[in-house]
Amino acid sequence: MNAYKIEAVVAENGTVILRGLPFQVGDTVEVIVLEQRSSPQQVQSAHDSITLDQDYLRGVEAQMSEWISAEDEAAYHDL
Repeated sequence: MNAYKIEAVVAENGTVILRGLPFQVGDTVEVIVLEQRSSPQQVQSAHDSITLDQDYLRGVEAQMSEWISAEDEAAYHDL
């Protein structure tokens, strides 16, 4: 089994988005989450990352034509 280290920031609602993973759609992976101690520089970097994630989500929202269900709407608002 190969291991890949990727840093991510936990959002306010407890979600973590992982990007740039070296896997194919449908691959099964095991996820282990380790807490990392933050320096002030890392905290600022994390804030910048969250801002970029929010910008990405706004861009995705602009391309969506409809919500399929009330659950989709609730899930989006949790982001």
